[in-house]
Amino acid sequence: NTINGNALAITGTASTVSHALDTPKASIPFVRATGSSGAGVSCGWKETSNFNTSLIQGFDYVFIYSPGDNTASSRGFVGLYGTTGVIPNLDPSTFLFYNVGLGHDTSDTNLQIMHNDSSGTSTKVSLGAYFPANDNTKVYLLRLRCEPVTTPVNAVINWKVVELVNKKIATGVITTNLPHNISTLSSNMTHTIWRNTGSNVTVPIIDFSKIFLKRLR
Repeated sequence: NTINGNALAITGTASTVSHALDTPKASIPFVRATGSSGAGVSCGWKETSNFNTSLIQGFDYVFIYSPGDNTASSRGFVGLYGTTGVIPNLDPSTFLFYNVGLGHDTSDTNLQIMHNDSSGTSTKVSLGAYFPANDNTKVYLLRLRCEPVTTPVNAVINWKVVELVNKKIATGVITTNLPHNISTLSSNMTHTIWRNTGSNVTVPIIDFSKIFLKRLR
């Protein structure tokens, strides 16, 4: 798999999900990543090199995914992350730098918009009960759009999340704790799809359907 010419490296085993018309999720084509059984085990995909975009250039990003398992107290993150490195076995809000996306820590029952600069913890915005983090019947569309700017600290990221099964929508704007490097005024980001079992001795699964990522300048 590739995105914008960059390889997507898988953690776990890739497979396709059976396509049918009997449920809303089954009617959407998905590719699945399945990890091994165990505590602190991850699965998903990550770009092997930085996609050359930043807040200065602007971007338009759309992604459709679904949790593949329904294990409570799992961890996850889908979005843009400022490194190609391996994601550790930790809650994503505690270690993700230069990130913006949709995630959840082990204590979160609902999905959160997460965003962070070069230090500290991520700002989290809970999407509420219509957006459960660990329900494998739900399908989520995430859109992030940032218009080009001359100075990253002036950037505005508009976000929208749609739960496609029940047509629930959440929207918002990010103007602080932005994913950029203060010293270089920009940060190249990589596409990340990640799910982790936390302390559960289970099998992590995550499904994705569509990815669109475009620089605006």
